[in-house]
Amino acid sequence: MIGTLVNNKYVQIGLGVAVIIIVLMVFKGRLSKLFGSIKNKVEEQQVRNHSTRDGSKKPSQPDRVLQGISESIYKEMKWVGDGFDDVYAALKPLNGRDIQEVYINFGTPLYSYYGAGNKLLQWFGQAEPLDMIGWFKEEYNTRELKKLAPILERGGFNL
Repeated sequence: MIGTLVNNKYVQIGLGVAVIIIVLMVFKGRLSKLFGSIKNKVEEQQVRNHSTRDGSKKPSQPDRVLQGISESIYKEMKWVGDGFDDVYAALKPLNGRDIQEVYINFGTPLYSYYGAGNKLLQWFGQAEPLDMIGWFKEEYNTRELKKLAPILERGGFNL
């Protein structure tokens, strides 16, 4: 029975189409990762080349500390609640170059109204990659954004 089914012309065409679709999806994923990483490198360089408003030339914190701040900001905002007070406290003591490095380390994780986005939500148009400033604009109200604005301006970012 299975042999007869596989010998059916329409089943063979359907299987061929399914294999082509799978190959294209894998290929698309690999290409988007490649071009996404190239785009991210260009954006990182643009941020690093941008002058800070406080005149800082070098980060005042080690890379691992700034990476940890980026990760903690993401963790505070990715689920219900936005952790504004913790995010504000983490950013407040940083100089402009530190803020730029935190921004770069944050990257562009998927954002969704329902919490941290995933590929399935993105597939249905319910998640999009956003940078740190984009996440702030989505999560925080006007009063909170006004409070964050002077800190982010040190790094050359406008809300």
